[in-house]
Amino acid sequence: MVSKLIGFIKNTSIVWKTAIGSALSWRIAQWAGSSHPYLAPITLILSLQSTLNKSVHFAIYRMFGTALGILITVLLAGFFSVSYWTIGLLIFIGTAVAKLFKMNNIVIHQIALSILLVFTFAHKGMDYGIDRLRDTIIGALVALVFTVLILPEDPLKSLKNKFLLLAEELAANLTASAAWAEKGCPTDEGAKLHTGTKALLKDLHEVEKKLDQAIKDLRYNPYSKKHKRECHFLKTQLLPLQQGYTHMSRLLRTLTEWSASGTMTAFDTALWSSYLYSLAAYIIEWKREVEQKRTSRVIFQLTLPPGSEKNIYPDTLYHEAMEMLRDFMPTVHRSPTTS
Repeated sequence: MVSKLIGFIKNTSIVWKTAIGSALSWRIAQWAGSSHPYLAPITLILSLQSTLNKSVHFAIYRMFGTALGILITVLLAGFFSVSYWTIGLLIFIGTAVAKLFKMNNIVIHQIALSILLVFTFAHKGMDYGIDRLRDTIIGALVALVFTVLILPEDPLKSLKNKFLLLAEELAANLTASAAWAEKGCPTDEGAKLHTGTKALLKDLHEVEKKLDQAIKDLRYNPYSKKHKRECHFLKTQLLPLQQGYTHMSRLLRTLTEWSASGTMTAFDTALWSSYLYSLAAYIIEWKREVEQKRTSRVIFQLTLPPGSEKNIYPDTLYHEAMEMLRDFMPTVHRSPTTS
């Protein structure tokens, strides 16, 4: 019950963090003497981005850009009256200087926005500039507290589950390919297996992107040192899994070409079916090691029957299968194979 409640709170965090954070930042701005307290929740709402890394950077960039925009306006506003061309000129000067110093685009946007608003209101005798700077800092700091310290996002569990599922899918594809080889590698079924393998490889690339994002997010999560290490561990295991799918595609292509050539015998189909079953079992063992946060210690070898090297297809398949095995093997046991 408690775990479900915590899960619900985490899943709805964008709702209550936005609502409570907006009210709190507004009230703090009022206590600080602001005449425009709505500026604080505006900053908070904008700073609550889709990821922890984006939220932290946006809050910092908004504070920095706002401060620079106000400074530029204070230095130059006295020389100009408010009009369409003076607003354009000041924004051009401010953003050009920021671009010259290679500042982030978010900073440049905040400079432009601050120049526009502060320059406009300053000529009406309002204390808008001071309020905007103070309230922006208040909203950004409240946003940082809510995103970094109060139930920060931790995507590790879902990413790990997806990673392990893709390892299982690779083993399942190898098992299906073994059954396909037993039937003599019919072309239509081979095409479906090849398409499925490519789709799963695409999914794996998406996991890689999300894992990179998670590593960035966890830098700001003070409660997840263990998860940071696990994310980096998963990152090191991505390469063999990616290469496994690549080898899977090549094995399927070579088996299809061999079958189409008419030189594949019943012995060949039985042999490579058993090899593919063995590869599937090996991947499952590798997946179990990763699940336990260990580098694989499982060693496995394939033996090519004498005389097979005279045939280009089994020779190609053998080396492709050995490459797949070597990618998943512990580093200390990896050694080049001989033809």
